[in-house]
Amino acid sequence: MISLLRRAFVSAPFTEAIALLDDLVAESPGATLRFAVRAPVRIPSLGVEIALLRDVVATIATSPEPNVYAVEWRPAGDGPFPRFAGTVSLIDVDGTYLCLTGDYALPDEGILVADAFLAHRIAQATAGDVLSGITTALLQRAQPSAS
Repeated sequence: MISLLRRAFVSAPFTEAIALLDDLVAESPGATLRFAVRAPVRIPSLGVEIALLRDVVATIATSPEPNVYAVEWRPAGDGPFPRFAGTVSLIDVDGTYLCLTGDYALPDEGILVADAFLAHRIAQATAGDVLSGITTALLQRAQPSAS
């Protein structure tokens, strides 16, 4: 398991961000976001950087705690890729931040089992992309619709 703690700035007032996240989850229980993750990995011995691309499906649902939501993601389709389970919440500390905490489970087989560094890079990149995806969804909801 790889534990993660990440946060992303949300350019909306705290109370508005809470309402937007509440609306996102309430509108469609188990709200699902689908996006591509790009995980850059530097290989020092070769002096190169490669990028792994993978589609990910993230699901957000209510939890018993106020302003805290259960979040999980998995790779779209099959393959030996990690899965994540944790929470997202909003905090107000010198601005509004969306916080992600939880654990990343490695697959039972494949290169990620043997290469903890690679697995950690993919976990960090995916966490950043999930936070970005949720933040983008919130801000799109805040925009007045053009008629």
